[in-house]
Amino acid sequence: MSNDHEVLADRLNAEPAILKGCTSSELGTIVGLAIAVWLPLSLLLAWLLGAITMGFGIAGVGVVAAVVALATLFQRIKRGRPEGYYQQ
Repeated sequence: MSNDHEVLADRLNAEPAILKGCTSSELGTIVGLAIAVWLPLSLLLAWLLGAITMGFGIAGVGVVAAVVALATLFQRIKRGRPEGYYQQ
């Protein structure tokens, strides 16, 4: 076995970016809000059309689209700004 130690960060100054410059907590918030909005709307729309199970598909596509759109928006807001700029 090798005695070489891998170089790992002991401390981080900020959360690392996961997707499009958003941290995992930001993405969790975005996903939660997208689900809260898209699931009821898509199930209502699917119920009106007479195909309830189609609502889950609509919700899935809507949630993914909302996450990508909002992550892109956050990326533009945060570009060139210090940590936590948009939270002030």
